[in-house]
Amino acid sequence: MHWTNYFSSLAPTFVALIVAYIAFQQWQTNRTSLRERLFDRRLEIFEETHTFLSEVIHKGTISETSIFRFHAAIHKGEFLFESDVISYMNEIRIASVKLLEHETIAREATNKEERQENIKRKYEKLGTLDEKIENIFDVFRPYLHFAR
Repeated sequence: MHWTNYFSSLAPTFVALIVAYIAFQQWQTNRTSLRERLFDRRLEIFEETHTFLSEVIHKGTISETSIFRFHAAIHKGEFLFESDVISYMNEIRIASVKLLEHETIAREATNKEERQENIKRKYEKLGTLDEKIENIFDVFRPYLHFAR
Protein backbone atom coordinates (compact mmCIF):
# COMPACT_ATOMS: atom_id res chain seq x y z
CA MET A 1 0.00 0.00 0.00
CA HIS A 2 1.33 3.37 -0.97
CA TRP A 3 1.59 6.31 1.44
CA THR A 4 -1.05 8.24 -0.54
CA ASN A 5 -3.55 5.54 0.29
CA TYR A 6 -2.82 6.01 3.99
CA PHE A 7 -3.13 9.77 3.63
CA SER A 8 -6.42 9.55 1.73
CA SER A 9 -7.86 7.22 4.37
CA LEU A 10 -6.71 9.45 7.28
CA ALA A 11 -7.70 12.79 5.71
CA PRO A 12 -11.43 12.53 6.55
CA THR A 13 -10.54 11.64 10.14
CA PHE A 14 -8.22 14.63 10.38
CA VAL A 15 -10.89 16.96 8.93
CA ALA A 16 -13.46 15.54 11.35
CA LEU A 17 -11.13 16.27 14.28
CA ILE A 18 -10.67 19.85 13.11
CA VAL A 19 -14.44 20.30 12.73
CA ALA A 20 -14.99 18.81 16.20
CA TYR A 21 -12.39 21.17 17.68
CA ILE A 22 -14.05 24.20 16.06
CA ALA A 23 -17.48 23.07 17.29
CA PHE A 24 -16.10 22.65 20.81
CA GLN A 25 -14.61 26.16 20.72
CA GLN A 26 -17.94 27.61 19.55
CA TRP A 27 -19.75 25.76 22.33
CA GLN A 28 -17.35 27.20 24.93
CA THR A 29 -17.79 30.71 23.51
CA ASN A 30 -21.58 30.41 23.60
CA ARG A 31 -21.48 29.03 27.13
CA THR A 32 -19.30 31.92 28.29
CA SER A 33 -21.62 34.39 26.60
CA LEU A 34 -24.63 32.84 28.34
CA ARG A 35 -22.90 33.02 31.73
CA GLU A 36 -22.02 36.66 31.08
CA ARG A 37 -25.63 37.56 30.23
CA LEU A 38 -26.88 35.71 33.30
CA PHE A 39 -24.33 37.55 35.46
CA ASP A 40 -25.40 40.91 33.99
CA ARG A 41 -29.08 40.25 34.70
CA ARG A 42 -28.37 39.09 38.24
CA LEU A 43 -26.17 42.12 38.86
CA GLU A 44 -28.99 44.36 37.65
CA ILE A 45 -31.39 42.85 40.22
CA PHE A 46 -28.76 43.18 42.94
CA GLU A 47 -28.24 46.85 42.06
CA GLU A 48 -31.99 47.52 42.03
CA THR A 49 -32.33 45.92 45.46
CA HIS A 50 -29.35 47.81 46.86
CA THR A 51 -30.56 51.12 45.40
CA PHE A 52 -34.06 50.57 46.76
CA LEU A 53 -32.82 49.85 50.27
CA SER A 54 -30.29 52.69 50.20
CA GLU A 55 -32.89 55.24 49.13
CA VAL A 56 -35.41 54.15 51.75
CA ILE A 57 -32.86 54.18 54.54
CA HIS A 58 -31.32 57.47 53.40
CA LYS A 59 -34.67 59.27 53.02
CA GLY A 60 -36.35 57.56 55.95
CA THR A 61 -39.51 57.32 53.88
CA ILE A 62 -40.90 55.33 50.99
CA SER A 63 -43.25 55.81 48.04
CA GLU A 64 -45.70 53.48 46.39
CA THR A 65 -43.86 53.95 43.11
CA SER A 66 -40.58 52.67 44.52
CA ILE A 67 -42.37 49.67 46.04
CA PHE A 68 -43.94 48.86 42.66
CA ARG A 69 -40.55 49.12 40.93
CA PHE A 70 -38.99 46.84 43.53
CA HIS A 71 -41.88 44.39 43.18
CA ALA A 72 -41.14 44.22 39.43
CA ALA A 73 -37.49 43.47 40.25
CA ILE A 74 -38.63 40.58 42.45
CA HIS A 75 -40.60 39.11 39.56
CA LYS A 76 -37.59 39.35 37.25
CA GLY A 77 -35.43 37.78 39.94
CA GLU A 78 -37.67 34.73 40.22
CA PHE A 79 -36.22 33.49 36.94
CA LEU A 80 -32.62 34.24 37.88
CA PHE A 81 -32.22 33.26 41.53
CA GLU A 82 -33.09 30.40 43.81
CA SER A 83 -35.61 30.67 46.63
CA ASP A 84 -33.17 32.08 49.21
CA VAL A 85 -32.73 35.36 47.33
CA ILE A 86 -36.41 35.60 46.44
CA SER A 87 -37.37 35.06 50.10
CA TYR A 88 -34.90 37.77 51.10
CA MET A 89 -36.39 40.16 48.54
CA ASN A 90 -39.94 39.33 49.63
CA GLU A 91 -39.02 40.07 53.25
CA ILE A 92 -37.80 43.48 52.08
CA ARG A 93 -41.03 44.03 50.16
CA ILE A 94 -43.20 43.11 53.15
CA ALA A 95 -41.23 45.37 55.50
CA SER A 96 -41.47 48.18 52.92
CA VAL A 97 -45.23 47.85 52.57
CA LYS A 98 -45.57 47.89 56.36
CA LEU A 99 -43.33 50.96 56.49
CA LEU A 100 -45.58 52.76 54.01
CA GLU A 101 -48.65 51.65 55.96
CA HIS A 102 -47.28 53.02 59.25
CA GLU A 103 -46.23 56.27 57.55
CA THR A 104 -49.70 56.75 56.11
CA ILE A 105 -51.49 55.96 59.37
CA ALA A 106 -49.15 58.24 61.36
CA ARG A 107 -49.68 61.09 58.87
CA GLU A 108 -53.46 60.76 58.91
CA ALA A 109 -53.92 59.90 62.59
CA THR A 110 -55.98 62.29 64.66
CA ASN A 111 -55.12 60.56 67.91
CA LYS A 112 -51.68 61.47 69.29
CA GLU A 113 -51.09 57.99 70.77
CA GLU A 114 -51.98 56.27 67.51
CA ARG A 115 -49.67 58.61 65.63
CA GLN A 116 -46.78 58.01 68.02
CA GLU A 117 -47.31 54.24 67.93
CA ASN A 118 -47.18 54.19 64.13
CA ILE A 119 -44.11 56.42 64.06
CA LYS A 120 -42.46 53.94 66.43
CA ARG A 121 -43.45 51.03 64.17
CA LYS A 122 -42.22 52.93 61.12
CA TYR A 123 -38.77 53.24 62.66
CA GLU A 124 -38.81 49.56 63.61
CA LYS A 125 -39.41 48.73 59.94
CA LEU A 126 -36.62 51.10 58.93
CA GLY A 127 -34.40 49.15 61.33
CA THR A 128 -35.47 45.91 59.68
CA LEU A 129 -34.57 47.31 56.26
CA ASP A 130 -31.26 48.55 57.63
CA GLU A 131 -30.51 44.99 58.78
CA LYS A 132 -31.39 43.73 55.30
CA ILE A 133 -28.90 46.05 53.62
CA GLU A 134 -26.22 44.88 56.07
CA ASN A 135 -26.33 41.33 54.69
CA ILE A 136 -27.25 42.03 51.06
CA PHE A 137 -23.78 41.03 49.86
CA ASP A 138 -23.90 37.72 51.73
CA VAL A 139 -27.26 36.86 50.17
CA PHE A 140 -26.34 37.78 46.59
CA ARG A 141 -22.64 36.83 46.58
CA PRO A 142 -23.14 33.13 45.63
CA TYR A 143 -24.95 34.25 42.47
CA LEU A 144 -22.64 37.05 41.42
CA HIS A 145 -19.68 34.98 40.35
CA PHE A 146 -19.04 34.82 36.64
CA ALA A 147 -18.29 31.09 36.82
CA ARG A 148 -21.75 30.18 38.12
